Amino acid sequence: MSDIFKQELLRRPRRLRRNPTVRALVRETSLSPADLIAPLFVEEGDGGPQAVESMPGVFRWSIRDLVRECGELQDLGVRGVALFPRLDPGLKNDLATAALDPDTLVLRAVRALKAAWPDLVIMTDIALDPYTTHGHDGV
Repeated sequence: MSDIFKQELLRRPRRLRRNPTVRALVRETSLSPADLIAPLFVEEGDGGPQAVESMPGVFRWSIRDLVRECGELQDLGVRGVALFPRLDPGLKNDLATAALDPDTLVLRAVRALKAAWPDLVIMTDIALDPYTTHGHDGV
């Protein structure tokens, strides 16, 4: 190996990293708030956000507070949310029949969010674990 080649290997020129403009032009990946989907947990009631003890910094929201939180997320540039309901245990059973209710919690949350933020992308989990007493995703 020639001395010039060894020097070049040691020097490792980074002409494509010289300044922020060139770096932005040639980078492979960029990530912005518009690329994110916020997981949000919704529950009945109006008592304000409830902390999820097993997940620090994560809260369960009433529908009213969920609408407000989604407005703040949109202000930050987040365009999508994924909703996860927490049902009252009295609504759960082995056959997850509450999932078939057209007025179930997650559907009321979707309607409220769409009324307030029509351009918000809303995803829901179709697993049945929130609706079953045994906690499995199916019946």
